[in-house]
Amino acid sequence: MKTSIKLLVPVTLITSLLGFIAPAPAQAGFFDGLGTFVRDRINETVRGGIDDVIDHADQEFDEATDCVVDGCPSSSQPDPIQEALQQLLRTKECSGCNLSGTNLRGKDLSNVDLGGANLSGADLSGANLSGAYMRNSNLSNTDLSQSNLSNANLKQADLNNADLHQANLSNADLSRANLNGADLSNAQMGGADLRGATMPDEQL
Repeated sequence: MKTSIKLLVPVTLITSLLGFIAPAPAQAGFFDGLGTFVRDRINETVRGGIDDVIDHADQEFDEATDCVVDGCPSSSQPDPIQEALQQLLRTKECSGCNLSGTNLRGKDLSNVDLGGANLSGADLSGANLSGAYMRNSNLSNTDLSQSNLSNANLKQADLNNADLHQANLSNADLSRANLNGADLSNAQMGGADLRGATMPDEQL
């Protein structure tokens, strides 16, 4: 509810001042009229300024109330992908996390737990993922070129259209993984388990 605030300039003050500076009684009428005009303009300006302040305060209060009830704008909320990324780098455990599109190029992620995580479109080129647990993870369209995936668990992982050229997949578990459209050129795959895996057309 708005509170109407009126600030009135005391008439007696203006009258006293004008009476003090008036050079002669003959000019009293002029100064009285001038005093009334000045007083009215001051009152209008003050009232208008206060009303503007009240309107602005009411608007900010309504926005703050909506933020509490309906949720604040997304720009003021933490980025969940960045939070997941920080968790991964801090603890090397982020199973089920959404890390799509993140830049993990050259990172040491050995023995990391990324089971069921979404890493689609991420850059993992040159990363050390040896011994990583990535079962059921989404690695579609992910750049894994020149990465170290030796002894990694990629069982049932989605590697559709992933870039695995020059990657080290030796002794990795790729059983029932989806490698359709993946680039395996010059990849090291000695000892890799490919039972039930969907291979790229050129590998069939």
